[in-house]
Amino acid sequence: MLNDSICQEDFVLKKKPLIITCILLVAAIVLTVAVFGFGLGKKKETEQPKASPNAAASYQALSTTADFADHPLLPTDFDGVFYTADPNGNFEFYEYNNGVFTKIEASGTVTATVSLSNQNIPAKITYLKRDGKVDGYGLFTTAISDAPVAIYDYVFFHVKTMPEKFSGDALLLLDTKKDDFYKSDKVYEEAYTLDLSTGKTKVFLLQKSRTIGENGGFRSDFTLLTDALVDNAGSRLLFFTGRYYAEDSEKRDVMFRTGSTQTHGFANADYNYARSTDKGIVFLRKTDKGFNVMRFSNEKEAVLKEFEGTFGTDYLLSGDTLIGKNGTVYNLATQKEQAFDAPGLKELAAAAVSPDGKRLVLAGTPENGAVNEQRIVYVDLEAGKQKAFTGADLFRLETPELTFIGNDTVFHNRKSTQEGKACQLCAIEWAKVFAE
Repeated sequence: MLNDSICQEDFVLKKKPLIITCILLVAAIVLTVAVFGFGLGKKKETEQPKASPNAAASYQALSTTADFADHPLLPTDFDGVFYTADPNGNFEFYEYNNGVFTKIEASGTVTATVSLSNQNIPAKITYLKRDGKVDGYGLFTTAISDAPVAIYDYVFFHVKTMPEKFSGDALLLLDTKKDDFYKSDKVYEEAYTLDLSTGKTKVFLLQKSRTIGENGGFRSDFTLLTDALVDNAGSRLLFFTGRYYAEDSEKRDVMFRTGSTQTHGFANADYNYARSTDKGIVFLRKTDKGFNVMRFSNEKEAVLKEFEGTFGTDYLLSGDTLIGKNGTVYNLATQKEQAFDAPGLKELAAAAVSPDGKRLVLAGTPENGAVNEQRIVYVDLEAGKQKAFTGADLFRLETPELTFIGNDTVFHNRKSTQEGKACQLCAIEWAKVFAE
């Protein structure tokens, strides 16, 4: 009996580990199915670090001014002079001197009425005159005017100096895109001559065969102008048009205004850039991989340079200078090319070159940056050095434009840290950037 008991107990003990193992295996399988079936087994994403708020304070400390503003300061056609605008149509001028922005009086105001799509649209224009040049601004909205205008609820007025080879007291440009109110590089859809003493206006660019658009007014892509196209006009003014394509097309052609005559120049030009040079007209054209720098001369086209990447995020224009996040500087007018160390930017938000072409400033999103992190990079092309600032809220995302005042000061608007103010002013002397 003793032996039988021992044998039976031994049998039972040998079976228990097998049963337990089976139970544990089944339980593990069930648990695995439950965990991954309900998504509990997904790898937890690494939390991205947040940008340091202290970097902005250190960067702002370099500025010669710490003033706050109700509205962003935008550049005028005069070096060191800026304007502010509010939705009620009030415009003011400020001048930067010796590290301080000072409000200056306007040279005058004039009420002008333009005829657009059979609508009479009025605006009070505030302007500044200096050294035979003029720069002024006005605004029409249905919220601030009781004029019986049915088609347009917003029109921005910009007065500029008339190009030398054309007659007229001043040139008046109109933009009807309300989202561009605080954009400094607007694309204007209408052009008029303006008499500053009387406010009388007259259509400047010929309107023959202009068709009606979807909004019931004239097509807004019929005559497209930028400040740069007007400023660089010689014996002929270049402008863009979409009149030969469907209204929703992004295709544009370049036309010429010479004296009182308008002619078609060439097709398929992009990014609203065209520049007359001694060797022909330089322009940009989209490609599958990026864009090309082109030249039109004697009715023929030639490729000057090919670029890969996206215009607007990988490359930006400052005047005639193309600036790339990859460390490329290319002058479209002269085809002069330079290189600098890549500034470590994932996307460009703004870029500017100094008037003498020796200095650059770039702003944008850093590569592998933290949440909401921004970077501004100062590049001295002549000395071959650069200085980067990285942190939160270094520039105002809504108006990121960078502006050189002369060759030695960089201005831009920063996000305000003061309640009730739109932005903080930031003017940085170049010498301070590399002093540390």
